[in-house]
Amino acid sequence: GVDSAQCLARILSHRKADIAHLQLQENFLKDEGIMALAQSIGESQLIHLSLEQNGITAKGMSKLLTSLVGNQSLVYSSWETGDTMQEHIGAATMPALVKYLQQDNCMCQFLDLKGSNLRDPGLKILAKGL
Repeated sequence: GVDSAQCLARILSHRKADIAHLQLQENFLKDEGIMALAQSIGESQLIHLSLEQNGITAKGMSKLLTSLVGNQSLVYSSWETGDTMQEHIGAATMPALVKYLQQDNCMCQFLDLKGSNLRDPGLKILAKGL
């Protein structure tokens, strides 16, 4: 939940170089939790980030993606929904995702969007941006 996310954000802020893999599947972070973590994740040296099944909406995911602009270490991201909150990776989130992926220093090599709600509008934005 939110309290755990705030605690983890403090840890990431103090130990940026020490944590390379962060797997937070099924932790009920929701938007409040991801917003508490967003800046710390964006400034971290994470290589692998998994946020599956956390009830994050487009608002929370856009905040996270905005915080990742400038991140030069994240290689693997998995944001599979697998739950009823499929709107977090949809057309509304695509501009922030495209901006993150278009940066010259983006290291992302694997992006798992399984279970997303991209559909035609989201895929068109992603394809046009890439």
